[in-house]
Amino acid sequence: MVKGQGPCERSTRESSVILNENIAVDITEGDIGHGDDNTSVGGGTLNKVLDAQEVKVITDIKIDGSDLSSSSSDVETAEKPTDHDESQHRDPNEVDWDGPDDPDPFASSMMAPAILNIHVEFHSKSVVLDTLSISIFMLGVGAGPLLFAPLSELYGRNLIYHMSNFFFTISGVGCAKAPSLKALIGFRLLAGVAGSAVISNGGGTIADIVPKKSRGLITTLMVLGQLIGPVIGPTVGGYVSEGKGWRWIFWLLTIVSGVFTILGFIFLRETHAPTLLKWKAAKLRKQTGNELLYHKGKSSVPPKKLFMDACQRPLRMLFTNPVIFMISIYIALVLGYAYILFTSFAFVFQQRYGFGEGTTGLLYFGIGIGMLVALVWMSRYSDRIFAQKERQMGRTKAEFRLIPLLYGSLFIPVGYIIYGWAVEYHVYWVLPIFATMLMGVGTVLALVVTQTYLIDAFTVHAASANAANSPIRCLAAALLPLSGTSLYDTLTFGWGNTMLAFIALLFSVLPWITYRYGEQLRAKYTVR
Repeated sequence: MVKGQGPCERSTRESSVILNENIAVDITEGDIGHGDDNTSVGGGTLNKVLDAQEVKVITDIKIDGSDLSSSSSDVETAEKPTDHDESQHRDPNEVDWDGPDDPDPFASSMMAPAILNIHVEFHSKSVVLDTLSISIFMLGVGAGPLLFAPLSELYGRNLIYHMSNFFFTISGVGCAKAPSLKALIGFRLLAGVAGSAVISNGGGTIADIVPKKSRGLITTLMVLGQLIGPVIGPTVGGYVSEGKGWRWIFWLLTIVSGVFTILGFIFLRETHAPTLLKWKAAKLRKQTGNELLYHKGKSSVPPKKLFMDACQRPLRMLFTNPVIFMISIYIALVLGYAYILFTSFAFVFQQRYGFGEGTTGLLYFGIGIGMLVALVWMSRYSDRIFAQKERQMGRTKAEFRLIPLLYGSLFIPVGYIIYGWAVEYHVYWVLPIFATMLMGVGTVLALVVTQTYLIDAFTVHAASANAANSPIRCLAAALLPLSGTSLYDTLTFGWGNTMLAFIALLFSVLPWITYRYGEQLRAKYTVR
């Protein structure tokens, strides 16, 4: 759940915009934090980030000598203002900002420890279907952003967040009441689709309101929920399943998501600058009676074509931009490996080590500790490394965000080798759990670094850039675990995980290629 995020506090200033020869609009409002590529608008310091606030707008409208006063709230960020020279030639009916001062989830793996109970209740004879009931969630997470991300760039972030939260809650009821394994798989797919918006659109929200110099920290905080959720989820789910049965896992999810859906309706505020300008223009048309007013950036393209173009953008970015394609392939591998681990835990530690459901859930804290260590490190040093590289090179580029991943990508193959052979020789359970800690570090580095990089590299279309890699990464997360059991049966845990480690080592070259050639490739293959 992405919590409401408001603009940064700024000192108030005044500016005036002449809309036509008979209408003068004086606006007093707080500086709005600017989340574009450079820095915050107005040059003020960043006092608060992610603190939902309202900036009061007092509008005095003078029409034919009469005064009409009104007030409203602006909550959001501003686009980069136009230069003074440009403003002299602007359309008097174009509504712009009034100057530089204007304004995974827990659910994905929670049922993993209960998979054996589900297998028994539904008399399942297919290990593949059992595993699919967990990983199918990620297919939905991969498909949803292809629609939700571009829609958020057309109609604003808030509407999409509210729809996503509501339907995720409803799908939880379906999972809890599922009469068969196939029905459970279907509702899990719907839950993944419904819950995907808060994951994919988070990057767009960060691009809206957070200046580049602070995005590493904020992205780390956002990813915290996506990564810690699948770790805490199995622990909670294991004990809930033991005590109340597996269906109560989904009733618990429904209750929690329902509460956050209500909180979202109360506290979330719009952050998408074009949507705010659209609202501002509509308000001024109503207040002034001037129907010729329109918001800056309004497209002359018919709405239907605009909608279709927006929906096609993520896939177009994926298959026409080499940078996004390479990042997507690498993240797909990382998440696919993580879900092989999640879905094999129950079989490995319950059947080979004799642990119960609740205890098996606790073992997920191994990878969780690794993730937490990486998150703390990234929150402390990500922006610092970026700033240091900027000073060293005398310029800025988004590829500097990839530096922690260049060597950090080695954690995953090393972890898989240790994990595989420790399980193969039935070494004391502490060693394989230590190996999962290394995998947790590598997974967090990969996800945080690449998400921050995509936000910095494709600021205007950050939501679509993050959505572009969703299909591949979530297909991998859903389908790779299906081959995990067969892989281990054929090659054993030792050699099977060694093969996975070798593949991960080969793919770790992709961050290096992106770091070296990403800037040139982005310039050559621009996003439209």
